[in-house]
Amino acid sequence: MNIVVTHTEPSLALSWQRALAERLPQAKVRLDAEESTTSNTGTDSISSANTDACADAGTDPGEDASAAQYGVGWQPPDDFFIRHRHLRAFFSAAAGVEHVLRNPALPPDLPVIRLEDAGMSVQMIEYCCQTVFRLRARSEQYEQQQAHKRWQELTPIARSALRIGVLGLGVLGTSVAAALVSFGYTVSGFARTHRELAGVRCYSGAEHLAEFLARSDVLILLAPLTPETRRLLNATTLARLPRGAYLINVARGGLIDDAALLSALDSGHLGGASLDVFDIEPLPTEHPYWTHPRVRVTPHISAITEVNDSADQVVAKLAALQEGRSVTGAVNRRFGY
Repeated sequence: MNIVVTHTEPSLALSWQRALAERLPQAKVRLDAEESTTSNTGTDSISSANTDACADAGTDPGEDASAAQYGVGWQPPDDFFIRHRHLRAFFSAAAGVEHVLRNPALPPDLPVIRLEDAGMSVQMIEYCCQTVFRLRARSEQYEQQQAHKRWQELTPIARSALRIGVLGLGVLGTSVAAALVSFGYTVSGFARTHRELAGVRCYSGAEHLAEFLARSDVLILLAPLTPETRRLLNATTLARLPRGAYLINVARGGLIDDAALLSALDSGHLGGASLDVFDIEPLPTEHPYWTHPRVRVTPHISAITEVNDSADQVVAKLAALQEGRSVTGAVNRRFGY
């Protein structure tokens, strides 16, 4: 078995290469030879980079790069699928897959397989629940009181009065919704197609989105980024949320129209937002989110990919593919996830 690993962060590329090599001692697992080159690099430089990268990965520099059977990684370079023409499947090194689907050279019939959970559900549950707990306990107000040395007991928000909406009911969304139900919160969920979840009032279809939003005092975004969901949270849909609602985005920055969100916060229609993902990452230092009094910014840490857990999952799916069996997590190109 021949596997090529690509990643925008060299240290993570190496971690993936080592983790897969340890689990597949009979396989050839190498780093993509072109990771450190750019589209305008000269032929001689590319050739040199190929040799260096192959040497680092323990690969014969003379080997044809197209011999790779499987690709694993994050944000493959534009020419990745041109250089690796014989791939049987590509595994996303994270839950999201838009970074692969937008690649201009991605073959239309190449299977793209996403990670499912791989240690991310627990992290996502912790992040989202922590934020909801802080809201209910009015922790931010207590921190402000401490800054002014003010001793005043505040009435916590009743769980029944803090209706939670989870937009996106995939593996992670379902896990977060179930966790919040277990803590006694009223939870609604929205998905493209109908779902049945214990204790969760489920909505589906665009015609029911407004009703779902109107029931969401706290809206948690866990939907994939697709052409249909890009800027789903805009001036019109944000206006559907109850006045004073709170937004949590742990999915993709592209789901939100930033200008519309800032306007809703400034007007007081929204009470606040906790944002972990952004259209441009790292978030530019001049972006108004950094200093907005009603915005909490974290650097895309709500669910960090655990390489070892993820490698176990990829190896299991590779074994299934090699045996001609189907695997879960295969991306439907029509829907974008």
